[in-house]
Amino acid sequence: MRKILIRFMVLVLAGMGAGSLQAAPIVGNLSVEFKGVPQGFQAGSTTGDIHEPELNTHADHGGWVRNVHAGMYRMTLGTGRDSVPEEDVFWGQDGDFNAFCIQTWQVLANSQNQRDNYSLWSLKDYLGSAIHGSDEQWAEATFSEISALFAQTNMVDEDAGSIALGATAETDAAFQLALWAIVNEWEVSDADKLSFSGFGEAVHNDVELWVGETRSAENQVAASLDFYVLSSATSQNLLVWKTATATEVPLPATLWLMLAGILGVGLIRRC
Repeated sequence: MRKILIRFMVLVLAGMGAGSLQAAPIVGNLSVEFKGVPQGFQAGSTTGDIHEPELNTHADHGGWVRNVHAGMYRMTLGTGRDSVPEEDVFWGQDGDFNAFCIQTWQVLANSQNQRDNYSLWSLKDYLGSAIHGSDEQWAEATFSEISALFAQTNMVDEDAGSIALGATAETDAAFQLALWAIVNEWEVSDADKLSFSGFGEAVHNDVELWVGETRSAENQVAASLDFYVLSSATSQNLLVWKTATATEVPLPATLWLMLAGILGVGLIRRC
């Protein structure tokens, strides 16, 4: 009987650890609609060209996509919000929220019949999932750089951030390009390798400055925000956020497995 109990305990602990290794969405039934562009982006439509050979139906001229709008989206959440846990609610009372695109190879679907089938991920789980197909080291580095980029904004404290999102179209465009540069590992300072052009010198200078700062280890201070990704197979994946909430830190999966092994060996030796 004791041996059966031991095996059961080991399997339970191992299962708890192994389960946390599998990245999965928080929910998968959200309806999201494009509402427009918040104050700032409306001050002037900032467009330019990006290099993305895989952009669906829009890439031409050797992979360059012309007249790309860069800025901050205004979105609204429709059905499915009741399934989101309270601690992960990122939208306002009216269901509206701001978002940045983190895909250059997909077009934003904003028509009535293309607004469903979004899943909500934590940013860390999304970066480490098969959606990107990237390794754990890249996912951790990218998460740190995105956090560092947002740490420079006024998203939590209007007086603290050097980047005032929503203030001007150029600022929002530069922030979107910096985010794309981080996620897609763009070069931003070598004229022969640039993945964007035509947005104006001021925007370009901001992108180069901000990306350079976020890629510096000494500047990688975490933003006071919780980050999420809205993922869709038919529309651009979107980065959203909310003010961070204090949560208990779970034991890592590897620690659960190690504890299960130690407990199992110790108990078996005593039998």
